[in-house]
Amino acid sequence: YTCTGATSTASDARGSIKRLNPTGKNILSDKTTESVSTSESVYFTTNEFVKTGIRNLTHDVSSITIGEDNFIYALDVTYGRVYLYDLECNLITTFGGGVNEGAQDGTFKAARAITNMNGKVYIVDSVKNTVTIFKMNDYGKLVCKAQAMTIKGDYVDAEPHWNEVLKLDSNSLVAYRGIAKSKILQEDYDSALYYSKLGEDRDTYSRAFEFVRKDFLAKYFMWIVLGAVVLIVVIVVLLRIKRKKT
Repeated sequence: YTCTGATSTASDARGSIKRLNPTGKNILSDKTTESVSTSESVYFTTNEFVKTGIRNLTHDVSSITIGEDNFIYALDVTYGRVYLYDLECNLITTFGGGVNEGAQDGTFKAARAITNMNGKVYIVDSVKNTVTIFKMNDYGKLVCKAQAMTIKGDYVDAEPHWNEVLKLDSNSLVAYRGIAKSKILQEDYDSALYYSKLGEDRDTYSRAFEFVRKDFLAKYFMWIVLGAVVLIVVIVVLLRIKRKKT
């Protein structure tokens, strides 16, 4: 895993985090990383002087670490924010912050490095001379467990977990996307359309729509052919009547 550091434009930031195979090819999904709307942060801190904070995205990823199930923790050193991604480049959550002030607990003046160990995330601040420790809360564990199952293809087994996520956060796009994938596997294509639309998942919506269209054609194919034949006959009759009148 590599990261490029500061980027001048948003387009430069695309691919700033890479997962390289032995030949040097980036095998990380080439999706545009989009913020997944959540009303709760999935992290809290064990340090009594530290709390979480959230700010807007910038592109200065200079340190990354890989957690359980290959989730990627990317540290933006400009504002001290940590972005948690899965292997499909979905942004699960953001925590940290500071905008170079770091006055609030859980924020940083100069975050410089990140690592993880035993389910905890450690961030070094070179100005405050501190190591801040973050530990995932129950909500975060639920989201990451469900997403890990979804990425592995266990869509149906993950669905109950996604339903629990939605009880806690009805704005979780990643939960709607996970349920949509489960509905496709269960051949409930109408529900898949519904949930993929809520999750803004165009790929899953297109797949579900393709199945709905095939089912519609299979069900009404004979009626469609019969209607086409009747229409052709009517057109032919009308043309003959028109010729006779002329």
